[in-house]
Formats: sequence, structure tokens, C-alpha cells
Amino acid sequence: MDNTNESVPEQRLVEALLEAVHQRQAADRVTTLRDLHGLLGISQPEALRLANQVESEGWIVVEGDPMDRFASIISFNPSKPRRLSGEKRTWNPFAK
Repeated sequence: MDNTNESVPEQRLVEALLEAVHQRQAADRVTTLRDLHGLLGISQPEALRLANQVESEGWIVVEGDPMDRFASIISFNPSKPRRLSGEKRTWNPFAK
């Protein structure tokens, strides 16, 4: 993920989204777009925009619900490497 045009608060939201999805997936719980705004403390439109951004970068997969966009389920893209922002550290949601 290239953060040249991304603010630090935006990067923290991306990391918070990834961590929230990871924690819920580890507990065998699904995360919907509707859940995101409460988990991240942002508005539903902002949560949708953020999820679309992270999905377009390949970090997550959003399984759409044609009847209700906010009921769409978010999960990790299992083939995506876990490096964020070109930083030297690696974010590995599957590490113990």
C-alpha cells in the first residue's frame, strides 16, 4: 500500500480496519460493512469509502449483498502479503 497521498490518521484507520477484521475472523465472527463504522468510530459513508479503498488495494475481499450494501461481508484476501505502507515492519494478522 503506497501512502504517499495518505494521511497518518487515514493509515491508522486502515490498520484499525485490518486489525478489527482479523480479531473478528480469529473469533469466527463475520464483519460486515455495517459493523465497521461502530468498530472504527467513523460514519457509515466513511467506513464504506475506507473499505472500498482497502479492497481496491487487495487487502480485503468484500462479498456483496445485493439487497443491502452495508450487510456485505468483509474478509482478508488470503493471497495478499501483509506489508503496510512500504514500511519495514510487516503486519501479519495471522501471527500469534
